[in-house]
Amino acid sequence: VNLKYISALFVGDDAIDTDQGYQGKIQFAFVMIGESGHHATEMDSKVDGTPRSFPQLYSATFVGHLGGVPASESSDDQIEALMRLREGTGGQFGNLILTNVNSRSVGLYQDTCGSEIRTQVLPESGSPDYMWFSSQNIVSGPGASFFLEAGCEGVESVIQSDPALRLMPSDADWDSEVIDPSVPEFIDDNEETNSAAYSSVDEVPDDGFFTAVAYKGAFADEEAWLFGLSWLDDGTLVYGPGASTGAGDKKKKSSGIDDGIFYTILVILIVVFICACVLGYTVYGYKNKYERLFNNQSEVAIPQSDNGGGLKDGNSEQHVELVGGTNV
Repeated sequence: VNLKYISALFVGDDAIDTDQGYQGKIQFAFVMIGESGHHATEMDSKVDGTPRSFPQLYSATFVGHLGGVPASESSDDQIEALMRLREGTGGQFGNLILTNVNSRSVGLYQDTCGSEIRTQVLPESGSPDYMWFSSQNIVSGPGASFFLEAGCEGVESVIQSDPALRLMPSDADWDSEVIDPSVPEFIDDNEETNSAAYSSVDEVPDDGFFTAVAYKGAFADEEAWLFGLSWLDDGTLVYGPGASTGAGDKKKKSSGIDDGIFYTILVILIVVFICACVLGYTVYGYKNKYERLFNNQSEVAIPQSDNGGGLKDGNSEQHVELVGGTNV
Protein backbone atom coordinates (compact mmCIF):
# COMPACT_ATOMS: atom_id res chain seq x y z
CA VAL A 1 0.00 0.00 0.00
CA ASN A 2 1.36 3.42 -1.00
CA LEU A 3 0.18 6.54 0.80
CA LYS A 4 0.20 10.20 -0.15
CA TYR A 5 -1.18 13.21 1.74
CA ILE A 6 -1.97 11.57 5.05
CA SER A 7 -2.64 13.07 8.48
CA ALA A 8 -2.74 11.32 11.86
CA LEU A 9 -3.68 13.31 14.96
CA PHE A 10 -3.47 12.44 18.67
CA VAL A 11 -3.85 8.70 18.23
CA GLY A 12 -2.35 7.82 21.61
CA ASP A 13 0.07 5.08 20.58
CA ASP A 14 1.81 5.04 17.18
CA ALA A 15 0.46 7.20 14.39
CA ILE A 16 2.15 5.37 11.48
CA ASP A 17 2.86 1.74 12.38
CA THR A 18 4.46 -0.57 9.82
CA ASP A 19 5.52 -4.18 10.27
CA GLN A 20 5.59 -7.67 8.77
CA GLY A 21 7.58 -6.88 5.64
CA TYR A 22 5.85 -3.63 4.65
CA GLN A 23 7.59 -2.15 1.59
CA GLY A 24 5.24 0.69 0.65
CA LYS A 25 5.89 4.32 -0.21
CA ILE A 26 4.72 7.31 1.85
CA GLN A 27 4.96 10.99 0.95
CA PHE A 28 3.44 14.12 2.52
CA ALA A 29 2.65 12.79 5.99
CA PHE A 30 1.63 14.99 8.92
CA VAL A 31 1.48 13.75 12.52
CA MET A 32 0.75 15.52 15.81
CA ILE A 33 1.14 13.21 18.80
CA GLY A 34 -0.24 15.55 21.50
CA GLU A 35 0.38 15.50 25.24
CA SER A 36 -0.31 11.82 25.89
CA GLY A 37 0.78 10.30 22.57
CA HIS A 38 3.81 8.12 21.99
CA HIS A 39 5.39 7.86 18.54
CA ALA A 40 4.75 9.47 15.18
CA THR A 41 6.13 6.29 13.62
CA GLU A 42 6.91 2.81 14.89
CA MET A 43 8.39 0.86 12.01
CA ASP A 44 9.25 -2.79 12.64
CA SER A 45 10.35 -5.83 10.69
CA LYS A 46 11.26 -9.38 11.70
CA VAL A 47 14.91 -8.68 12.52
CA ASP A 48 16.49 -10.79 9.76
CA GLY A 49 13.35 -12.62 8.75
CA THR A 50 12.02 -12.22 5.22
CA PRO A 51 10.63 -10.21 3.69
CA ARG A 52 12.39 -7.34 5.46
CA SER A 53 10.26 -4.22 5.91
CA PHE A 54 11.41 -1.38 3.66
CA PRO A 55 9.19 1.71 3.97
CA GLN A 56 10.19 4.67 1.80
CA LEU A 57 9.16 7.79 3.73
CA TYR A 58 9.72 11.27 2.33
CA SER A 59 8.30 14.74 3.00
CA ALA A 60 6.89 14.33 6.50
CA THR A 61 6.30 16.71 9.41
CA PHE A 62 6.13 15.12 12.86
CA VAL A 63 5.13 17.35 15.80
CA GLY A 64 5.71 16.44 19.44
CA HIS A 65 4.68 18.11 22.70
CA LEU A 66 7.28 19.74 24.98
CA GLY A 67 5.31 18.84 28.10
CA GLY A 68 4.04 15.51 26.89
CA VAL A 69 4.16 12.20 28.75
CA PRO A 70 2.84 9.02 27.08
CA ALA A 71 -0.29 7.68 28.72
CA SER A 72 0.01 4.22 30.26
CA GLU A 73 -2.29 2.76 27.62
CA SER A 74 -0.23 4.25 24.80
CA SER A 75 2.29 1.45 24.50
CA ASP A 76 3.85 -1.65 25.95
CA ASP A 77 6.72 0.58 27.09
CA GLN A 78 7.17 4.26 27.82
CA ILE A 79 10.27 4.96 25.73
CA GLU A 80 9.69 8.37 24.20
CA ALA A 81 10.66 9.24 20.63
CA LEU A 82 9.02 10.90 17.67
CA MET A 83 10.30 8.11 15.40
CA ARG A 84 11.05 4.56 16.46
CA LEU A 85 12.71 2.10 14.08
CA ARG A 86 13.33 -1.42 15.29
CA GLU A 87 13.51 -5.16 14.63
CA GLY A 88 15.84 -4.78 11.67
CA THR A 89 13.61 -2.62 9.48
CA GLY A 90 15.20 -1.24 6.34
CA GLY A 91 13.91 1.81 4.51
CA GLN A 92 14.58 5.27 3.16
CA PHE A 93 13.84 8.36 5.26
CA GLY A 94 14.39 11.76 3.69
CA ASN A 95 13.14 15.36 3.79
CA LEU A 96 11.75 14.93 7.29
CA ILE A 97 10.96 17.57 9.93
CA LEU A 98 10.77 16.40 13.55
CA THR A 99 9.89 19.25 15.89
CA ASN A 100 8.87 19.81 19.53
CA VAL A 101 11.17 17.02 20.69
CA ASN A 102 10.89 17.34 24.47
CA SER A 103 13.72 16.98 26.97
CA ARG A 104 12.73 13.42 27.94
CA SER A 105 12.41 12.29 24.35
CA VAL A 106 14.53 11.92 21.22
CA GLY A 107 13.90 12.52 17.56
CA LEU A 108 14.91 9.03 16.38
CA TYR A 109 15.15 5.93 18.56
CA GLN A 110 16.47 2.70 17.03
CA ASP A 111 16.74 -0.68 18.73
CA THR A 112 16.74 -4.44 18.09
CA CYS A 113 18.65 -4.18 14.83
CA GLY A 114 19.66 -7.04 12.56
CA SER A 115 22.15 -7.44 9.75
CA GLU A 116 20.75 -4.58 7.67
CA ILE A 117 23.14 -1.81 6.67
CA ARG A 118 22.45 1.44 8.52
CA THR A 119 23.82 4.39 6.64
CA GLN A 120 23.47 8.08 5.85
CA VAL A 121 24.80 7.68 2.32
CA LEU A 122 21.98 6.51 0.07
CA PRO A 123 22.99 3.21 -1.58
CA GLU A 124 22.40 2.78 -5.29
CA SER A 125 21.20 -0.77 -4.76
CA GLY A 126 20.74 -3.39 -2.06
CA SER A 127 17.14 -2.82 -0.94
CA PRO A 128 15.54 -3.96 1.27
CA ASP A 129 18.65 -4.75 3.30
CA TYR A 130 19.63 -1.22 4.25
CA MET A 131 18.23 1.60 6.34
CA TRP A 132 19.08 5.09 5.06
CA PHE A 133 18.29 8.06 7.30
CA SER A 134 19.24 11.33 5.65
CA SER A 135 21.71 13.57 7.45
CA GLN A 136 19.67 16.49 6.06
CA ASN A 137 16.58 15.63 8.08
CA ILE A 138 15.67 18.39 10.56
CA VAL A 139 15.27 17.63 14.27
CA SER A 140 14.29 20.46 16.63
CA GLY A 141 13.65 20.76 20.35
CA PRO A 142 15.42 20.45 23.71
CA GLY A 143 15.57 16.65 23.44
CA ALA A 144 18.34 14.63 21.80
CA SER A 145 18.27 14.24 18.03
CA PHE A 146 18.67 10.45 18.17
CA PHE A 147 19.46 7.54 20.44
CA LEU A 148 20.75 4.25 19.04
CA GLU A 149 20.89 1.08 21.11
CA ALA A 150 24.00 -1.09 20.89
CA GLY A 151 24.21 -2.83 17.54
CA CYS A 152 22.17 -0.10 15.80
CA GLU A 153 24.96 2.32 14.99
CA GLY A 154 24.82 4.17 11.69
CA VAL A 155 23.04 7.48 12.12
CA GLU A 156 25.59 10.09 13.12
CA SER A 157 24.17 13.49 12.25
CA VAL A 158 21.05 15.47 11.39
CA ILE A 159 20.26 19.17 10.94
CA GLN A 160 19.58 20.59 14.38
CA SER A 161 17.67 23.74 13.52
CA ASP A 162 14.31 25.36 14.07
CA PRO A 163 12.28 24.50 10.97
CA ALA A 164 10.37 27.79 11.41
CA LEU A 165 6.86 26.39 11.08
CA ARG A 166 4.61 29.42 10.82
CA LEU A 167 2.48 28.77 13.88
CA MET A 168 3.02 25.65 15.95
CA PRO A 169 2.60 25.80 19.75
CA SER A 170 5.22 24.00 21.81
CA ASP A 171 2.33 22.22 23.53
CA ALA A 172 0.38 21.51 20.35
CA ASP A 173 -2.63 19.35 21.17
CA TRP A 174 -6.26 18.72 20.23
CA ASP A 175 -7.37 21.86 22.08
CA SER A 176 -4.86 24.23 20.49
CA GLU A 177 -6.76 27.26 19.26
CA VAL A 178 -4.88 27.59 16.00
CA ILE A 179 -1.96 26.01 14.15
CA ASP A 180 -0.20 26.68 10.86
CA PRO A 181 2.18 23.87 9.84
CA SER A 182 3.37 25.59 6.67
CA VAL A 183 7.00 26.60 6.27
CA PRO A 184 7.91 29.99 4.79
CA GLU A 185 10.73 29.92 2.29
CA PHE A 186 12.41 32.91 3.93
CA ILE A 187 12.69 33.70 7.63
CA ASP A 188 13.47 37.41 7.25
CA ASP A 189 11.54 40.35 5.82
CA ASN A 190 14.21 41.02 3.21
CA GLU A 191 13.84 37.50 1.82
CA GLU A 192 17.56 36.91 2.00
CA THR A 193 17.75 34.06 4.55
CA ASN A 194 16.28 30.71 3.61
CA SER A 195 14.51 28.53 6.10
CA ALA A 196 16.44 25.34 6.86
CA ALA A 197 13.52 23.49 5.29
CA TYR A 198 14.50 24.87 1.87
CA SER A 199 18.20 24.03 2.08
CA SER A 200 19.93 20.76 1.14
CA VAL A 201 16.74 19.04 0.05
CA ASP A 202 17.06 15.33 -0.80
CA GLU A 203 16.06 14.09 -4.23
CA VAL A 204 13.12 11.72 -4.15
CA PRO A 205 13.08 8.43 -6.05
CA ASP A 206 12.18 8.88 -9.71
CA ASP A 207 9.67 6.08 -9.91
CA GLY A 208 6.40 7.73 -10.90
CA PHE A 209 5.00 7.83 -7.37
CA PHE A 210 7.02 10.48 -5.55
CA THR A 211 6.57 14.16 -6.33
CA ALA A 212 9.76 16.20 -6.70
CA VAL A 213 9.94 18.94 -4.05
CA ALA A 214 12.13 21.89 -3.13
CA TYR A 215 11.49 21.74 0.61
CA LYS A 216 11.51 19.43 3.61
CA GLY A 217 8.44 18.45 5.57
CA ALA A 218 4.87 17.84 4.52
CA PHE A 219 4.01 21.42 3.59
CA ALA A 220 5.45 24.10 1.37
CA ASP A 221 4.70 27.80 1.61
CA GLU A 222 1.64 27.71 -0.64
CA GLU A 223 0.36 24.13 -0.53
CA ALA A 224 -2.51 23.83 1.95
CA TRP A 225 -3.45 20.25 1.20
CA LEU A 226 -4.96 19.70 4.66
CA PHE A 227 -7.94 21.92 3.84
CA GLY A 228 -11.03 19.86 3.26
CA LEU A 229 -9.27 16.70 4.47
CA SER A 230 -8.53 17.15 8.16
CA TRP A 231 -10.44 17.51 11.42
CA LEU A 232 -8.18 20.51 12.03
CA ASP A 233 -9.99 22.28 9.21
CA ASP A 234 -12.98 22.76 11.52
CA GLY A 235 -11.79 26.13 12.76
CA THR A 236 -8.29 25.25 14.03
CA LEU A 237 -6.22 25.18 10.87
CA VAL A 238 -4.67 28.37 9.53
CA TYR A 239 -2.45 28.39 6.51
CA GLY A 240 -0.52 30.97 4.57
CA PRO A 241 1.45 34.21 4.79
CA GLY A 242 0.41 36.42 7.69
CA ALA A 243 -1.08 33.64 9.77
CA SER A 244 1.28 34.14 12.69
CA THR A 245 0.75 37.90 12.88
CA GLY A 246 -2.90 38.18 11.95
CA ALA A 247 -2.11 40.13 8.79
CA GLY A 248 -3.13 39.15 5.32
CA ASP A 249 -5.36 36.34 4.16
CA LYS A 250 -5.23 33.54 6.70
CA LYS A 251 -7.24 31.28 4.43
CA LYS A 252 -9.00 29.98 7.50
CA LYS A 253 -12.17 28.05 6.98
CA SER A 254 -15.02 29.82 8.66
CA SER A 255 -17.02 27.63 10.97
CA GLY A 256 -19.77 30.25 11.27
CA ILE A 257 -20.23 33.54 13.07
CA ASP A 258 -17.47 34.52 15.48
CA ASP A 259 -18.21 33.32 19.03
CA GLY A 260 -17.80 36.80 20.54
CA ILE A 261 -20.21 38.35 18.07
CA PHE A 262 -22.67 35.49 18.50
CA TYR A 263 -22.86 35.84 22.28
CA THR A 264 -23.07 39.63 22.09
CA ILE A 265 -26.04 39.37 19.72
CA LEU A 266 -27.61 36.72 21.94
CA VAL A 267 -27.38 38.96 25.04
CA ILE A 268 -28.84 41.91 23.12
CA LEU A 269 -31.78 39.79 21.93
CA ILE A 270 -32.45 38.56 25.46
CA VAL A 271 -32.42 42.14 26.83
CA VAL A 272 -34.72 43.31 24.04
CA PHE A 273 -37.10 40.43 24.75
CA ILE A 274 -37.21 41.23 28.50
CA CYS A 275 -37.80 44.94 27.82
CA ALA A 276 -40.57 44.09 25.37
CA CYS A 277 -42.25 41.86 27.96
CA VAL A 278 -42.07 44.57 30.67
CA LEU A 279 -43.37 47.23 28.28
CA GLY A 280 -46.19 45.00 27.11
CA TYR A 281 -47.22 44.22 30.68
CA THR A 282 -47.17 47.92 31.59
CA VAL A 283 -49.24 48.97 28.56
CA TYR A 284 -51.74 46.20 29.19
CA GLY A 285 -52.15 47.33 32.82
CA TYR A 286 -52.77 50.97 31.87
CA LYS A 287 -55.15 49.88 29.13
CA ASN A 288 -57.30 47.94 31.60
CA LYS A 289 -57.26 50.82 34.10
CA TYR A 290 -58.44 53.42 31.63
CA GLU A 291 -61.02 51.10 30.11
CA ARG A 292 -62.62 50.66 33.55
CA LEU A 293 -62.57 54.41 34.17
CA PHE A 294 -64.08 55.16 30.77
CA ASN A 295 -66.81 52.59 31.26
CA ASN A 296 -67.72 54.09 34.65
CA GLN A 297 -68.01 57.60 33.21
CA SER A 298 -69.84 56.79 30.02
CA GLU A 299 -73.35 56.27 31.52
CA VAL A 300 -75.07 59.70 32.03
CA ALA A 301 -78.65 60.21 33.43
CA ILE A 302 -80.36 63.24 31.87
CA PRO A 303 -83.69 64.09 33.63
CA GLN A 304 -86.66 65.13 31.48
CA SER A 305 -87.82 68.74 31.63
CA ASP A 306 -91.20 69.73 33.08
CA ASN A 307 -92.60 70.17 29.62
CA GLY A 308 -91.26 66.82 28.48
CA GLY A 309 -89.08 68.47 25.90
CA GLY A 310 -85.71 67.68 27.28
CA LEU A 311 -83.30 70.46 28.12
CA LYS A 312 -84.60 74.02 28.15
CA ASP A 313 -83.39 76.51 25.61
CA GLY A 314 -81.83 79.83 26.50
CA ASN A 315 -80.65 80.60 29.98
CA SER A 316 -82.66 77.96 31.71
CA GLU A 317 -80.52 75.92 34.06
CA GLN A 318 -80.64 72.16 34.02
CA HIS A 319 -78.86 69.82 36.39
CA VAL A 320 -77.02 66.95 34.80
CA GLU A 321 -75.53 64.23 36.99
CA LEU A 322 -73.11 61.64 35.82
CA VAL A 323 -73.58 58.25 37.25
CA GLY A 324 -70.11 58.40 38.67
CA GLY A 325 -71.14 61.25 40.98
CA THR A 326 -69.41 64.21 39.28
CA ASN A 327 -71.54 67.34 38.85
CA VAL A 328 -71.33 69.61 35.84
